[in-house]
Amino acid sequence: MRFPFKGFGTKMDLTAFHQYLDGKGMQDASKEFMMRGVRDFASLFVVSHGTDQPDILIPRIFHSDAIGEIFSLPVLDARYGWTCKIMDSLHHLCQHLEIQAYRRGDDQAIKSLGLLDKFHVQPKKRQANKQKLAKEIDVEERDSDKMERMMTIPQMREAIKQSMVNLCAVDYAMRENSLTEKCNWPYCATVNMAGIVFFNSQAGRTHEWYKLKKSTVQKFYVIPHILNMCIVLLFNCIDCPQCTCACVCARCRHDRKMIAEGGEWFSCADHKTKSTYGRIGKYVPPGTQQAMQARTSSWKLDFATCV
Repeated sequence: MRFPFKGFGTKMDLTAFHQYLDGKGMQDASKEFMMRGVRDFASLFVVSHGTDQPDILIPRIFHSDAIGEIFSLPVLDARYGWTCKIMDSLHHLCQHLEIQAYRRGDDQAIKSLGLLDKFHVQPKKRQANKQKLAKEIDVEERDSDKMERMMTIPQMREAIKQSMVNLCAVDYAMRENSLTEKCNWPYCATVNMAGIVFFNSQAGRTHEWYKLKKSTVQKFYVIPHILNMCIVLLFNCIDCPQCTCACVCARCRHDRKMIAEGGEWFSCADHKTKSTYGRIGKYVPPGTQQAMQARTSSWKLDFATCV
């Protein structure tokens, strides 16, 4: 969820702060995370031109009579995920501004920034972290309950088989123009397609599949050496003698040949951890490929797995 305010914070010049984060060795995603947190906080204020820069605005916030009210705003409640992000960003910004103030010899600014960080930013950050931890524990408990109720592998295989039959039935009905209006057929096909993708292999995150285009499915190709990924296959694992898990593993640093000559992998450049791992590979079993063909053959779709 994004922070619910938009304002001048998007126009704030954070070039020097970006350079400071870069000097700390932060990755691009982390730097963007910090920059966005500062801008979201700045969006809470309406200021005149000339006072909207961080080295002017942040010390003024500390000396404001409303400093306590600012950090007690309902929108900055510790239960919200963005509060932890914003406080972490402000903590780094205060450190950066303290360094700049030290270079200018501005002792008053150094003191103000230090007190702001110590008595307002960090306490709120600790509160937010406690709430975050409580949420993580709650999620773990709910996930544990889901795992206990999860289908067994034989049940998954049976569900995959039925989903493939359903897709073929919809495909046939589309070709024969015999669909009834009582059913949302595109939705039905999408649900069955999603089940096939995520039960027939270890699909991972949804983003890559949501963006998977029909043209990509039609051009599956073999990656001869797997050096940048670790994919555990749900049904047809490859035993890697130098790993503790059954997988195709990048960390072993020894080449692994592909399973077969067919194109059962595609490469993803756009995914969540691309800044760390670069491109990743997605394994698509032959049955899933056939389901995608049935999914897209009768309908003019740009994407292979969803409407």
